[in-house]
Amino acid sequence: MPYFQKAWRVALCTWILLFGASAFAQAWPSKTVRIVVPFAAGGSTDAIARLLAKKMEASIKQAVVVENISGGGSIIGAASVANAPADGASLLFTGSGTITVMKHTSANLVIDPEAVLTPVTFVNTLPHWIVVRADRPEKTLRDFMAFIKKNPGKVSISVNAIGGAAHLGLAKWAALNDLDIIIVPYRGSPPAMVDLLGGVTSAHVDVIGSSISFVTAGKAKALAVLQQEPIADLPDVAASAAESDGGLLVYGRHVLAVRSGTPAAVVDRIYDVTRDVTADPEFGAFLKKLGFERSVPTPAKSREVLEQESKKIAEIVRTTKIKLN
Repeated sequence: MPYFQKAWRVALCTWILLFGASAFAQAWPSKTVRIVVPFAAGGSTDAIARLLAKKMEASIKQAVVVENISGGGSIIGAASVANAPADGASLLFTGSGTITVMKHTSANLVIDPEAVLTPVTFVNTLPHWIVVRADRPEKTLRDFMAFIKKNPGKVSISVNAIGGAAHLGLAKWAALNDLDIIIVPYRGSPPAMVDLLGGVTSAHVDVIGSSISFVTAGKAKALAVLQQEPIADLPDVAASAAESDGGLLVYGRHVLAVRSGTPAAVVDRIYDVTRDVTADPEFGAFLKKLGFERSVPTPAKSREVLEQESKKIAEIVRTTKIKLN
């Protein structure tokens, strides 16, 4: 009898765990879902979040709203999600740098994003490129490197945020290739592009989706996409060489995350919905227009990639000594 009692208890506990997980998943969403974008409205991150919200709302038959909470280099918005109930009703949609970069470059964060946020999945790659005015003579990144070497200390290259992935990647590239450049951080791409076209700066490292309109309009030109794989929809823009061969590499992704402690069944449910709605042709076409590519790995794989990226960022920060404060 004791054996059967023990077996029955084990079976009961297993059933409770499985039923509980299923109940959590079925209960999501039990209320309005908010997607927090930790940047001002109007950028590519905000635009993708709003399309994602629209598609999610149609899928889950529940209201999904986008809330822009900017400031603190994206940390204020991230903290809003980290301090919300761990029920999956508050999602963070941001660049991967919020989780992998900020903790290494800022000494006075109100949260440790890597500890208090759990990635659900990526939504798309966030490829960068280096652009110059359309009338510049350089046609390739190597041409531009040669120009820098002939003009040490005189070439300014802007980035769209201090201490972000572009800033760190650019600083590492300059150090590896003994390039004497001036890195000029801006608050966002629009003012940086205005100054680039006005001749204030020589080049700009940017997320493709934030400056592609200037390139398609013929006002600027791209010297290279800052990854080793070419982008199919940008066949005229060369991919970067490897870092060991003078290449400039900057990687990023849009990440959908929840507060750590959110039940795994809810995380999986949000992942399933996100995977399905981003497979919609309209969503893919929107990403393609921005030069982005869909990428929706599992929660486990997303966490693994971000952990690896965080370690790389830590090493770059150690060698470049870039700090926000």
